[in-house]
Amino acid sequence: MRALVVSLLASTLVGGLAAAQQSEPPVVPNPTEQFTDWGRVTQTVPIPSNEGVWDGTWFYVSRDRRMALWFKTENGVPQVKLRYMSVASLEGFETDWEGKASYTVREATGNFSLGLKKRGADSIEGRWDWVLEAGKGARVEEGDFHMYRTGDGRYMAFYFDDLKRTVRGSKEGVASGAVSLTFIKVSKRLVLWDELPF
Repeated sequence: MRALVVSLLASTLVGGLAAAQQSEPPVVPNPTEQFTDWGRVTQTVPIPSNEGVWDGTWFYVSRDRRMALWFKTENGVPQVKLRYMSVASLEGFETDWEGKASYTVREATGNFSLGLKKRGADSIEGRWDWVLEAGKGARVEEGDFHMYRTGDGRYMAFYFDDLKRTVRGSKEGVASGAVSLTFIKVSKRLVLWDELPF
């Protein structure tokens, strides 16, 4: 009888390990390449993981900006809201759950859209469109993004294969390239902005 119980436990463990090995993390192009975020910080694109869940609050901080992403699931589909705050200026906004925001800063008008195209258990794809206009000048950011969890599921890569930034004024300047930002999960609940550890 004891041998039968040990045999059943062993087969259950082996079956469980086989099932776990069949669950593959999302695939992202060239996850080990080095990229530069606007020429300032060289970053490595983290390797994808299927650990953890989307729901909750994630944040990103650098010397230039602070961002938070709030995730909730409705009818099995992830919903996302983003808040951005510039450290260098007064510019900032918070989107609705559709990922859209309109705002003003000084004499300029801004429109932002975080459009989600494909939403899955382990990866989300979408489009980043951001326009700030003041008189005859403008700043435009646009590009497709891919979000996926990494590590133990408490980190998330926000990856742009090619984020294009155009600044129009008396002259026009264009910068483009791959960008990878790493967000940290602070809670499984929707945390207030003022509670974030910036």
